[in-house]
Amino acid sequence: MTNTSTAYGTVILYANSKRDIMDFIKLQKESEKKEEYKTTILPPKELDKNITPHKEGYTITLDIHGTSSLTFDFNMEYFFKNPFRTPFEEIELSLLQKRLKSKSFAADFHIINYSPSLKFLSEVKFVTIWEHTKTEFYSYYEESEDYTAANCREIGLYNDPYDPDFALRHFNEFILKVRRKI
Repeated sequence: MTNTSTAYGTVILYANSKRDIMDFIKLQKESEKKEEYKTTILPPKELDKNITPHKEGYTITLDIHGTSSLTFDFNMEYFFKNPFRTPFEEIELSLLQKRLKSKSFAADFHIINYSPSLKFLSEVKFVTIWEHTKTEFYSYYEESEDYTAANCREIGLYNDPYDPDFALRHFNEFILKVRRKI
């Protein structure tokens, strides 16, 4: 699709209790089923064992990936809003949503976001805070580059990317690869 981007990375989720983290993950996964542009978190199989104490609460680091219209910033900004605003038909999920809505959460995102059609590749770090029905969103690192084979190689986006400029600058290497394929 045009004007879409793909993102992957990690999110460190913070909450006051292990139960709040596990319940939020459940609610977030359910709310994503209704979204066009996904923000998919990948919890480990033994979720409870991977949640660790942290200062005044608990934390877990999760792999994350998704798609977005334009950039993934919107997905990160709405990471808490969507689960707490999505109407659920299931009573269990509605009650869970109501209980969690009044809690405090934070999410620290470390994301690679890219779009060949929009010609960008960026590394971003954002924090989203949910506190008693209000949300705040902060960027604390963002570096963007043009979407080129050289930049894709630099961050390890693809195994062996080539574009015309890269192929010309590494012509002999490129020709050897082409000959091996023939």
